[in-house]
Amino acid sequence: MDKKRLEKALKLVGKTFGLDIDVKSEQASYSEAKFSVTFREAGQLSSDQRVWNGMCQSYGMKPEHFGAKFNSRGRIFTITGVNSRAPTYPIKATRSDGRKFKFPPHMIVGSIIESTLQSAACKDPGPTKPLESMSGGEW
Repeated sequence: MDKKRLEKALKLVGKTFGLDIDVKSEQASYSEAKFSVTFREAGQLSSDQRVWNGMCQSYGMKPEHFGAKFNSRGRIFTITGVNSRAPTYPIKATRSDGRKFKFPPHMIVGSIIESTLQSAACKDPGPTKPLESMSGGEW
């Protein structure tokens, strides 16, 4: 199943009815896929963004960093939220291929791409451990 085509079709439905629609892959195989679809009134913040706005400053970040892209080990990630119950790796992010990861704040603060439209080069976050080898690196 093509997630991008599904998202495009649902965004058209959302535009028609004044809704913001988020599509997240739950499970996918060769012959079937399960998606989680969230609908909310256009312009309303998602629950993840509301939590982010309330907690991000505790981690040295700003509300406008929600959805920002950053570079880690040569891969581009998008900030998708915060988990206050995970003191070591509280920042949730999704890699460009859709896989979800968590990061410590110090790995992100210096590597946020300031302007996704103007900057093609990312700051080097420095040496890091492979996420797969960290306990609970993927969530």
